[in-house]
Amino acid sequence: MHDHKTGRNCQCGGALTDTIINFGENLNPSILEEGFSHGERADVMLALGSSLRVNPAADMARVTSDFGNLVIVNL
Repeated sequence: MHDHKTGRNCQCGGALTDTIINFGENLNPSILEEGFSHGERADVMLALGSSLRVNPAADMARVTSDFGNLVIVNL
């Protein structure tokens, strides 16, 4: 498991952490389910800087494209 501490502290003295999901880490199932739900109801999804080769993100984009528009911006 990756240590998400940034090495910095907030003004209250607590450790600041990143919000990155690294390979091998599990996504919160309720957040993942909410993402798919939003994708099914979206008129458009904007995917920025992703190859969309890693699931579940790639699946979310596919679900949105089944119901709405998908715009991919990537090199």
